[in-house]
Amino acid sequence: MIEKYGDIILSCIFIIISIIYYFETLKIKVLEISKYGAQLNPKIVALLLITISIGIFIGNIKKIKIMNFDTKQDKKESKINSIKVILTLLAIFVYIFLLEKIGFIIATILYLFIQFNIFYKDSKKIILYLAISIITSFLIYYTFQKYFSLMLPRGILG
Repeated sequence: MIEKYGDIILSCIFIIISIIYYFETLKIKVLEISKYGAQLNPKIVALLLITISIGIFIGNIKKIKIMNFDTKQDKKESKINSIKVILTLLAIFVYIFLLEKIGFIIATILYLFIQFNIFYKDSKKIILYLAISIITSFLIYYTFQKYFSLMLPRGILG
């Protein structure tokens, strides 16, 4: 049963956590410095998480309708996907924990690099994954500082 409904249960957990995260973003104090405020980025992340989680939930329901868990390959694939979801959830919690301590840039580089390695275990592309993680982190940081006038946590780069 857990093999058949594990992905649905995990996507429901993600939906609940994302909704809680969204409501927690409403507690962030809004300053008059920027017209967007400090709530913008966390709200966007929360809404994206909710949307992705709902998409995964719907996809898993469709998959259960058409997929027959008779073969060992299907069971193995389902177990691997469940492990990837759990590792992603763990990576998100570690990212949130480290964000204030080590800063947005370093935490985001680590998070993105770990996510690439969770979903695409290709040792030949590790340099590419690292490059994408670094470039993306700096672009996001620059965009939020320059165009949105929002300060992201600097951490040890202070």
